[in-house]
Amino acid sequence: MTYRYQKDGDGNLLRNRLYHINDAVASNIDSTDIDDMGLYTSDPTLINTDNNYSYDAEGRLVKDKQEEIDTIIWTVSGKVKEIRRSLSSEKKNVIFD
Repeated sequence: MTYRYQKDGDGNLLRNRLYHINDAVASNIDSTDIDDMGLYTSDPTLINTDNNYSYDAEGRLVKDKQEEIDTIIWTVSGKVKEIRRSLSSEKKNVIFD
């Protein structure tokens, strides 16, 4: 498994934000194993939009494409308020009170 973070040209970590995972284990081998997320984009202008995970300016996770999460809405106190699924998802949206 390869974990993908934003790094500079020398390989130094720029942000402690996981953007992508590549996994060599086939998805049909183990249903509990995370599936490969495809091609990783390291371009700084696209890293937060073209990869599996996206973050807001404060560093909070706001999108997880593999889990069909289009938007995570956070409260001002730093708790998840709502999880909205992508339109093509059959999973339900979640609202926390």
